[in-house]
Amino acid sequence: SKFSITLFLCFFLQISLFSQVRTVINDDAYLVLNTPSTTDSVFVVLDNGNTNALATSGTGGNIITEKEKNQIKWNVGTNTGTYTLPFTTATTATNASESKIPASVNITGAGTGSGNLKLSTYTDNDATNNSTTSDYKPSDVTSFLNESAADNSANVVNRFWILDANGYTDKPDVTLSFTYDDDEVTATGNTVVESDIFPQRWNSTASQWHDVTLS
Repeated sequence: SKFSITLFLCFFLQISLFSQVRTVINDDAYLVLNTPSTTDSVFVVLDNGNTNALATSGTGGNIITEKEKNQIKWNVGTNTGTYTLPFTTATTATNASESKIPASVNITGAGTGSGNLKLSTYTDNDATNNSTTSDYKPSDVTSFLNESAADNSANVVNRFWILDANGYTDKPDVTLSFTYDDDEVTATGNTVVESDIFPQRWNSTASQWHDVTLS
């Protein structure tokens, strides 16, 4: 059987669920972060900078972050190594069609200062017209238009990843790895060709996508 922890927050406060030593998710258990509103925030704070502060065992664990600001906040500090998040697609905890979509941050050069990583990933919350990615873009994204000034939703995977480094004087050097579900490419309304996919970063200062070349 599967065990799930679902956090529903009905107020506009930032709530933190703290894990001081280690958090281990066993045998396909679920941690679900799901605030009622897209503007609400909830964090699971890992106040341990070691890479094993969050781990899975047995058949693996699952973390579902259903909105942009439903995040894992990992107080990494000046540590290095690979920090892995066992993200899973957001449907229901009893749906066998769920897919594991892990993300990892490999810190190859330490940052300066007592910084942290904030991570989440999400798709359309109500699963209605989820190919219209512009409808649920992150709050700081001001445009989702292509070079022809048309909505670019059909040409992207139906998912966003929030991967932020905060609190550093100098941010760490990292290699990022993140995963999508094939259904988020082939969904009705999409015309994206999987072999053409490449990652794009939103630069909120310049208000533009693809300001750096990523591979």
